[in-house]
Amino acid sequence: KRILFAKVPIKKMQTRIPSSPTNIIPTWCVAVLLWVVCLAASLGTTQAAPAPKAVGVGERAPLFVLKDQNGGDFSLETMIKKGPVAVVFVRSVDWCVYCQLQTVQLSENLREMQSGGGQVLIIGYEPPEKVERFASRRKLKIPILSDADSKTIDAYAMRGLRGAGAAEERGRGRQR
Repeated sequence: KRILFAKVPIKKMQTRIPSSPTNIIPTWCVAVLLWVVCLAASLGTTQAAPAPKAVGVGERAPLFVLKDQNGGDFSLETMIKKGPVAVVFVRSVDWCVYCQLQTVQLSENLREMQSGGGQVLIIGYEPPEKVERFASRRKLKIPILSDADSKTIDAYAMRGLRGAGAAEERGRGRQR
């Protein structure tokens, strides 16, 4: 049973707190507080949307096509055909200092990873212009993809998280 509103008698315009006789709380404050508590309790009984399921080892990685810092399209499906792909999710290359450092370090080591047959790309939620500004300012060569609507981030269940996963040639998850 849900209670959405609590009625308070109109004739009581003030309520005194017994421990402090000088502290007077208007009745409408008490009514609003009761209403908020009741509303919060009723919201807790509603069914929440199911959380996105993380991609597990051996499961097919969700495919995506996103824009990189140069405006080009990057397709996971195309990249997987060339070899294993490490997909790195960052919170923000705009404001997260750790994410910026990680992105720069990955870019500095990109050639070494590619010489071993691997590919790396970074995904964040910033719009393409912020990604481009960050990459050009630091002269980065690693693909930084813009997922401004967070569809790919949600497909991998990475919202609010930092992490990496790998997809092998068959498009199956190798690790998270």
